[in-house]
Amino acid sequence: MSKVGAAISKILEDGTASVSPYPAYAEPETFDNTNEEYVTYRVRSIEPSDTKQGPSLLDHVEVDILIFGKSYLSAVSLSDKVRTDLDRVAYGTYNGVELNGVQFLSIDEDYDPITERHEIEQSYRIRVKNP
Repeated sequence: MSKVGAAISKILEDGTASVSPYPAYAEPETFDNTNEEYVTYRVRSIEPSDTKQGPSLLDHVEVDILIFGKSYLSAVSLSDKVRTDLDRVAYGTYNGVELNGVQFLSIDEDYDPITERHEIEQSYRIRVKNP
């Protein structure tokens, strides 16, 4: 699990979503297909804020949160909870990772006829403090 993934997990487990997200690269058998919905995450990019004195003290990490539901309403409901939990989260330390803010960027919806699941992708920019 990545550093930012550990923070996301803590926020979503303790928040209104009350879910444990899986890394997007997790093996398919990890997911419990009997669940109505589940959440994954993936780090899309990391942009360091380098200084003249040394390495970056603050990284800007772009993360995609993917919400899956058997019904459209269940996916939307969980998506709303995830956004409530993550958007503009307070500065703080989550699972040992210090965050300096989370910004909601965008949302996209889709349906996968193979898995018969509705998919909602949310994108965020997370500022992660480096030790």
